[in-house]
Amino acid sequence: MSNFKEEKKVVRSWLWFVIGLLILTIPIFTGLKYLGVIGSTVVERVVFKESFQYKEGMEQRANTLKANMAEIDMLIATGQGDVKKLNAQKSFLRVQLNAIQ
Repeated sequence: MSNFKEEKKVVRSWLWFVIGLLILTIPIFTGLKYLGVIGSTVVERVVFKESFQYKEGMEQRANTLKANMAEIDMLIATGQGDVKKLNAQKSFLRVQLNAIQ
């Protein structure tokens, strides 16, 4: 019987140790995360958006959308295709263009 009590005491002490460890580590890692030491994705995203490649890619995407809108305007002016669908496509392209600029 005394062996069971000793084992219960050991298990209880390990349980309190694990709970205490969790209570200590959660605030530490949360603080490190907010300091940007762990998972610095916010910093990486800002650096990525300021990079030359990102800016050039967005400029190319904007030029492509503008060219597509000009092509749709030409189709509307010449009367080719369904005007309602072409206007819907043009408004969709305009929304995309506004989102990246």
